[in-house]
Amino acid sequence: MQSELDKLIEIMDKKGMATYFTTFGKGASKYGRRQLFTKTPEPLATVWTWKYKEAKELLYEISKYLTPEQAERRTIHFINPSLKDIPIVGSAGITPTLYGGLQLIRPGERAPYHRHTAVNFRFILEAPKKGAYTTINGYKIELHRGDMTFQVPWVWHEHGNEGDSDLIWFAGLDAPLIAFLGGMFYEAPESKEEEENIRKSLRGTGEDANKIFGKSIRPILLNYPSYVKEFNTTYNPLVYYPYDDVINALITLSSREEMDPYNGYTVEYVNPLNGGPLFSSISTNMILLPSNKALKPIRRVENAVFIIFEGNVTFNIEGTEQIRAEPHDVIVIPSWKKYSIENNSNSKALIFKYSDAPLFKYLGVYRESFE
Repeated sequence: MQSELDKLIEIMDKKGMATYFTTFGKGASKYGRRQLFTKTPEPLATVWTWKYKEAKELLYEISKYLTPEQAERRTIHFINPSLKDIPIVGSAGITPTLYGGLQLIRPGERAPYHRHTAVNFRFILEAPKKGAYTTINGYKIELHRGDMTFQVPWVWHEHGNEGDSDLIWFAGLDAPLIAFLGGMFYEAPESKEEEENIRKSLRGTGEDANKIFGKSIRPILLNYPSYVKEFNTTYNPLVYYPYDDVINALITLSSREEMDPYNGYTVEYVNPLNGGPLFSSISTNMILLPSNKALKPIRRVENAVFIIFEGNVTFNIEGTEQIRAEPHDVIVIPSWKKYSIENNSNSKALIFKYSDAPLFKYLGVYRESFE
């Protein structure tokens, strides 16, 4: 029999109202609501893994049905199964805040210019020796395996492959977050003439951008573009991080320093203007884990995605069977899940990681727990 309280809660529900009673403990359980205040984080996402071999096969299958003109959309999204029924996030969320997926561009193909307010990075998994490129904010960057290229909000960018083999990258964006919050804008040139004018406005190469901003040097200019002023606390003037710089730093670090028991040998891709993360919403790292080494268990308030770049590793994750990962496999670990990583092989492992940790740090709720 329905109590008076039940009737009142039902009336409130129909009027778009609720009470804290239905979001705590037994009240939440009784009315089938998810608890709002929890002793420790209970993330919406779940631990999951995607095998690269399987995803790559599907990527090539879908390429049969998408024309070269549609190359911009020749992608495979990694969808976290726990998020599938959430509006917007469920269509492209590897975590509640992050997108993750693969994109294929074949020789002779080009993804045309466009821009959007979501930030975007691309970690290159496979590339021809020469000819693969992206143009971001007027800088044309030649892409090689292991490079990481990116763009900040609302700058024009295009991609192409003038090489002799396929180009495949892993793309990460904060698109689920931006769209969910109502801040997504997207634009493509309205005519071939407009696109050609954008293409003509080249400013240089990726090496030029790194020479200006990537050597602990910052130019003092009066005529910074308007978007730099608008995003002055988050704007990142670099357009790519060469793999050679990253691996050389890791090799030098591992030859001179004792390994951190929780992080291995880790470097962060930082913004040269403020020393902070790549974006205000996404941090990116490369981890080197030497042969026959294991990291100690840790918890972090972040939703993290790991892409194995080199080697074979094992993830030990709370509440989950061991996940054995090979090159380019993808693993997602939600907030506050305890995990550790092992490398039981006789060669080093390299792991690319990105997460939404900057969001939690900005909000003042980031935590770590070491065991």
